[in-house]
Amino acid sequence: MKRTWLAIGIILLFVGTCIIPVMAQDTMRSVPTSRGKIFYVGGSGPGNYTTIQDAVNASSDGDTVYVYNDSSPYHEAVRITHAIKLVGENKSTTIIDGERFYWDMIIVDAKHVVVSNLTIQGGNGSGVSIRSNHTLISQTIIRDCRTFDVQIESYKDVPITGTILEDNVIQKSWSGVYCYRTIETTIQGNFINDNKFGINQYQSFSTTILSNIMSRNTYGIQDEFGERNRFEQNTFENNTLGIQIMACGRTQVIRNTFVHNERDAYFINEGIYELQAKFSAWNHNDSFAFTQYHILGRTIWRENYWEKPRLLPCSINGELWLWTYWEPHPISWVAFDWHPAKNRIQPQR
Repeated sequence: MKRTWLAIGIILLFVGTCIIPVMAQDTMRSVPTSRGKIFYVGGSGPGNYTTIQDAVNASSDGDTVYVYNDSSPYHEAVRITHAIKLVGENKSTTIIDGERFYWDMIIVDAKHVVVSNLTIQGGNGSGVSIRSNHTLISQTIIRDCRTFDVQIESYKDVPITGTILEDNVIQKSWSGVYCYRTIETTIQGNFINDNKFGINQYQSFSTTILSNIMSRNTYGIQDEFGERNRFEQNTFENNTLGIQIMACGRTQVIRNTFVHNERDAYFINEGIYELQAKFSAWNHNDSFAFTQYHILGRTIWRENYWEKPRLLPCSINGELWLWTYWEPHPISWVAFDWHPAKNRIQPQR
């Protein structure tokens, strides 16, 4: 009999340990998992912070700042100086609004920062300004900022590396995403619309731009003076110009869909700029740019869908610049997508 009760007790203990975590997860379903402490902003809980910046200042590496939407909108700018997660309760209703008063809304000055599930809007400068490595921005609406919705810019000779922008809505700015001197940036699964430049890159290398939808921008993507960048499975729709590649080498434009743009694609200086850029970097003691540029790389256009099914190769118009004493002499040039797609390519979500 004792053994029977012992067996029943063990079974009940086992069942209890399975049920309790499930109940706890349901109770805390809106709060992200974290290895550190969680600091709450807004809402009605005792000890909750009234401003996001106060909670960020109180946090340490590995902590989470969780922002409730009942006290939204939050009229403040936030600077993040250590590796934390800044998470909103609901991306559509947890709003940080600068009302054009603050220059940059979220400034990331630390490595391994995560920002998610928020709406960030109304910056007089940038919505999110990323100045450090390995930042993740996901499930966030960033809109209506005067210069950049997302700015990834190195203010030093050392480039910014490892930024990920994933599953965001980025809209209504001069430049939706601006990258200057970056390496290994990933921009994936975003809706980028109603900007002058959807994505604008300058001297950025090894960028992956994958499965985004870019619509109603003046330029869907403009890539200048970069190398080894890859644009794949994106949709360019209803833009003035889908993609423009200027003085870049070893670029891949693969399996994208171009529909209803005034012009789908254009290039300048295909395959020649690298030698000039390398010489210019050497002349200005720019070791970073010197090591990035190679010689005579070319852009690959492959298996894109160009407005309609095609059996024959699709031509891409552009310009080749010849230089004399640093003065360009453009001549018309053409590249080809030798194997265009017969059907629209759907972005992988």
